[in-house]
This record gives sequence, C-alpha cells and structure tokens, in this order.
Amino acid sequence: MEDILVALEQDGWRFVGTDDPGGDRFALRDETVRWSVVRGDAPDAVELEFRAYGPLGQSTDRPGDIVFVQVVGGDETLHFEKRTRPEWRSRLRTFVLALNRLAERRRRDRA
Repeated sequence: MEDILVALEQDGWRFVGTDDPGGDRFALRDETVRWSVVRGDAPDAVELEFRAYGPLGQSTDRPGDIVFVQVVGGDETLHFEKRTRPEWRSRLRTFVLALNRLAERRRRDRA
C-alpha cells in the first residue's frame, strides 16, 4: 500500500481520507480499506477500495493479506504482487496512469 501511496503522490495525487474512524489509512474493516484521493485541485475525490482475504477465505485484519485495489465505481484494478517483481512496478504505473485518465475525464465532464 505504501508503494501505491508514493506512486500517487509522485503524480500529483493526495490522500484526503479513509473510512477508518480513527483515521488509520492501513486499518482493515470487514476485509477492506477505503481511501479517498484527489489529483491537483480536482473537486471530486476518487475512492479506492483495497480488498483482503485470509487463508482459505477466512476473515482477516492483516494489511499483508490485501490482494488487490480497485476504483469504486470504475474498472481500474491493481492486483498485488511481490515488490521485487519487475511486473509490479509496471502494473503500478499503469494503474496510476489509468487514475490520471479517470481524473481528466471527470474534469472534462464537469466543464
């Protein structure tokens, strides 16, 4: 999740909130973490939902069990892989670029 946060910030996104009442951006609730992020001065936040699955489908509260992140109400999804795999960086970059395009579409639609 840290990799995603850093990649978003490098492209002008900023974290603006989470669904955790205590504000912990990594706390799982019902096997999910939700983030709100905005790019630049965009008025609309993009909601990201991280999903976790425990061993054999059991419930989990471990951030290490997160397997993917998706845009709420969108098609953009990123499945987690080992950070050392070259595919991870490439897929992470593709995901961030997809979010950039989504933010631009939303900006144009509002104009």
